[in-house]
Amino acid sequence: MVRKSHPFLFFCIFTLETLCAGIQCSNIERKIMPGVSYIQVLGKEILVVDYTGCKSDQMILLFDEAKRAILAKGERCRILTDLSNTYVTPNFMRHAEREMLEVKHLIIKNAFIGMNQPKRMILRGFSLLMGKTDFVAFDSEKEALDYLLQDDVQ
Repeated sequence: MVRKSHPFLFFCIFTLETLCAGIQCSNIERKIMPGVSYIQVLGKEILVVDYTGCKSDQMILLFDEAKRAILAKGERCRILTDLSNTYVTPNFMRHAEREMLEVKHLIIKNAFIGMNQPKRMILRGFSLLMGKTDFVAFDSEKEALDYLLQDDVQ
């Protein structure tokens, strides 16, 4: 994923990469706050939570903002989560465990990118704890978007 050093440049590159990958992405990107935004891909809205480079306290703030966005919308949603260049700390995980209970029923699928092997192991444990089988790690943004766009939801 191209880092968001400049939001317009990121969006242009993301749109170009997505179109080149055979996925039509509209020009809609609605920012909630830096790191949390909605995108439209093939007519489906995806909440993007980009923790790239964040420290634990920043990750908690982004998590809370994403939670507020989900609750405000009040509908089931798809989420793309980027954990590149982050450390998933025990403090962040305890916070996520407590706060996820209120919104987990509203999450259709959550695709994760930017995850090394230790983060993937933490995600597996977190998924089991939450009773969610649709929190899945991917090697690329394209794979993650393909997963999120599949219509095999209950």
